[in-house]
Amino acid sequence: MVTEKTFEGYLIVDWRNGSMRAVRRKNKTLKPSEIPIKVSIKVKLPEVKEYVAKGEITVSETKVDEMLIEEL
Repeated sequence: MVTEKTFEGYLIVDWRNGSMRAVRRKNKTLKPSEIPIKVSIKVKLPEVKEYVAKGEITVSETKVDEMLIEEL
C-alpha cells in the first residue's frame, strides 16, 4: 500500500537579489521585489517494512555481582 501526502505552501522568489525561500503561508508584508508562487507537491510514500530484532543475553552471576558492587 502506498501512502500519498500533499505539501502546500509558497515559494517566495526575490528577483532583486536572486534568493528564494519556502513558507507554508503567504506573508502579508512581502518586499516589492518578492514574488509569491503557490506550490502543491504530492509525495507518494511506499510502505516501509519493520524489522524486529530478537535475541537472548546471558549474564553470569559473577558479572551481576560485579555490576551491583560498581553501582553501590
